[in-house]
Amino acid sequence: MKTTILALLLMSSPLLAQDVTFSGKVENGEGVCHDCPGFDFVLDYTHTSISSATIDLKPFVGLYVKGEGHWNGSVTTPALDVTSLTVVPQSFSIGGGGSIGKTLKFTTFASPGDLAFVMASTKDSFVPSPGVGILFLDPLHLSFLGSGFVGGGGEFTLKVDVPNDPALIGLSVFGQAGLFTGGALTTTNSDLKVISN
Repeated sequence: MKTTILALLLMSSPLLAQDVTFSGKVENGEGVCHDCPGFDFVLDYTHTSISSATIDLKPFVGLYVKGEGHWNGSVTTPALDVTSLTVVPQSFSIGGGGSIGKTLKFTTFASPGDLAFVMASTKDSFVPSPGVGILFLDPLHLSFLGSGFVGGGGEFTLKVDVPNDPALIGLSVFGQAGLFTGGALTTTNSDLKVISN
């Protein structure tokens, strides 16, 4: 299944500027992305800068959004010129504290009956797929954690035990989910947990 999901996400992803859809949390670029100097706004836990000639992004800071924009064609310094933006509920999170010897909880929030497939990576990336969204996880470091149907409470959670290994302290774990919802494939916002002691 992992190969099929990745193929769906990666197909029709030429490295050319194009219009893309995205989900994420808008943040002040100078405040949260030390690797992104000069960017006023970014999608949280990504190196993706966002700007807009038509939408004031300030009121969206700290909010989860779904939007559309024109991508600049770069995977190393991706930037989106946002053309539409809607506030939405958070669609994915990594909880559980992130300490060695403890448990990480990867939770997808969606409509009951939707099929969620959960992925993690130790590196972030930018892999656009027109009509689907953006995979913010590096495919070369990707792990497919599992899949299942969203329950009646609107959540699907996978628990992953973190080995009690001090060598893991400081490791970044990026997570994101794909969703089959209403017969269509889409991506959630991404999240990050840094393993601690």
